[in-house]
Amino acid sequence: MNAATITYLEIVDDTATSRVDRDHSMERHLKAIAGWCLLLGGLLALGALCAVGVAVARVGLARPGEQAPVIVLGLIGGVWFMTGYFLRRFSGIARTITLVVNASLLVLSLLGVIPMLIEGEHTPLQVLAGLISILWCVAVAWATGSERAEELCATYYRRAALAEPGPSGWASPFFWGPFAAALLFWCVSPGPGHRVPMEQAPLQLTIELVRRPSGRAA
Repeated sequence: MNAATITYLEIVDDTATSRVDRDHSMERHLKAIAGWCLLLGGLLALGALCAVGVAVARVGLARPGEQAPVIVLGLIGGVWFMTGYFLRRFSGIARTITLVVNASLLVLSLLGVIPMLIEGEHTPLQVLAGLISILWCVAVAWATGSERAEELCATYYRRAALAEPGPSGWASPFFWGPFAAALLFWCVSPGPGHRVPMEQAPLQLTIELVRRPSGRAA
């Protein structure tokens, strides 16, 4: 039995017992989410490293305590990078970490949006940012917390997936979603100092989309 055949079998104690149906759709989703973890974690760690290096080059190591917050951010970035790396390999621990982090971010997003709705004076962009943040956190929590994702992180499935890699995450909406959100922000950004009442925000956002579909107004 060759390696290509083994990848489609459930492997328990090195014994092939039954066929494994590959869930390519969920594999794409997890790989796309893992890609964003890799990117954001890597940028955060690299930025923190550069900031510490510049500070040390300027003032030396005389006041190391001042760099502690930056070092902590760098460590967080490193942990997030490694989480993305192992999530891409369908690690159950990485899946749990991603789920917990996004659930926490969802709570924070709700705590930020609810006061905005109560106060009633914010820009459409602030409303849009809050809603997109909530939508993203809910979507990631759904993907990482679903039974399908749990199945992908099972030992037998992970062995099969690593033996014969499946599809990449390029086709997943979790990959393209942040790009679409960034494009939407760029199109509707009203500029500094522009504020409208909350009850007018949906109408103002629609007007901005119609007036500036391909770029910013002068």
